[in-house]
Amino acid sequence: MAVAIGRDTLRAQALADLREDFDELRFLCGAAPARSLRLQRWSRELETLRPSAETRDRYAALIRGEYGIAPALATANDWQSPSFGHSLRSQAGRHEGGIRPYVDDYKRDRHSDAAAYEAAYLREYVRASEVRAFATSCGMSALTSILAFLDVEDPVLLGRSSYHETRELVLAAFAGRVVEVDEDDLLGAVQELRPGALFVDSLCNSRGLAVPELGSILEAADCWVVVDNTCLGPACRPFASTAARLLVWESLLKLAQFGLDRANAGILLARGPGVDRLDALREHLGTNVPDTSILSLPAPNRRRLQRRVARLERNAAILAERVGGFHPGVGPLLQLDVPDPVAWIARALEQARRRDVQVVAGTSFGFDHTRVYVTPPGPDSFLRIAPGTEDRLRIETVADALEAAR
Repeated sequence: MAVAIGRDTLRAQALADLREDFDELRFLCGAAPARSLRLQRWSRELETLRPSAETRDRYAALIRGEYGIAPALATANDWQSPSFGHSLRSQAGRHEGGIRPYVDDYKRDRHSDAAAYEAAYLREYVRASEVRAFATSCGMSALTSILAFLDVEDPVLLGRSSYHETRELVLAAFAGRVVEVDEDDLLGAVQELRPGALFVDSLCNSRGLAVPELGSILEAADCWVVVDNTCLGPACRPFASTAARLLVWESLLKLAQFGLDRANAGILLARGPGVDRLDALREHLGTNVPDTSILSLPAPNRRRLQRRVARLERNAAILAERVGGFHPGVGPLLQLDVPDPVAWIARALEQARRRDVQVVAGTSFGFDHTRVYVTPPGPDSFLRIAPGTEDRLRIETVADALEAAR
């Protein structure tokens, strides 16, 4: 049974939330790889302002816009094909004197901005030995690089609730060799079938929001294990396992961007024999990340990202209890079953409008404001609610609106 929380307690919790939000905004001002005078000024202003939801939203919008402008200015004098020598004038932009012939003299293949982000990502989020990081143009291009890398024996195991685009690509890449298994049965299937590869999501972004026993699976699997960690991010640490052959990928459009939703990017983390070959495959497949995308990503910061994910999970639990949805206990998503999801979304937006609170109809998750979305049509389609990082008072207002839409 839910315990009623007094208004004064909610206000105190909301103020604590807003103080954390202002700290995150100041972090984002300093975490932009492409620094600007405006970001520096806003950081100073945020130190003196009284925390409020309205001020938080205003500065978040300003900072998000600057994350689009600053990378374009920073790379304005760069070249996609920078020179490593010249007779009169360099054509290397920021990288003059640092271009290595036939290594990073063509940014589509690789570049130093991505290398710096990869190193920072490993330091902050992985902290495990013998792991390589490869930044990619998006999460799905990380997966296609993995599929080009794998050369495995039958069978290939696939979690039945895997992300729908992953499922389509895996079925096509290993036609006739894929065995689909419910997430609850993956551990037994690994032990019985001894597959050449296993594809699994740490949290399944599909009907049921399955959460497999990833730790036990990794310890039991004597094969390549491919983990989509997009939905859990730093809350899941697969490389803490002893798995010898492990490929983990993530869309950096979600949690790692701290709600900015600024640029396409992905990351592929690899441990095991021959993983250095992924660098050449990324080059030949054209899946490397653009420099402007990398410069649009906040610097990795485990403490602040874990705090943000914890807020998303708290708000997901609140909405699940208030609205009657299902939350698996981890992650930033919940499922709501209603007779007509499209009509419910229209009602939810109207109820939120009446209460002067922001709710967005749109895809993706991990943002500052709650989103509602019906996943692609089909038998497994479901109504997904992706709570934002609203403070304790605002999430109650969001819950009021969604509850009234029922």
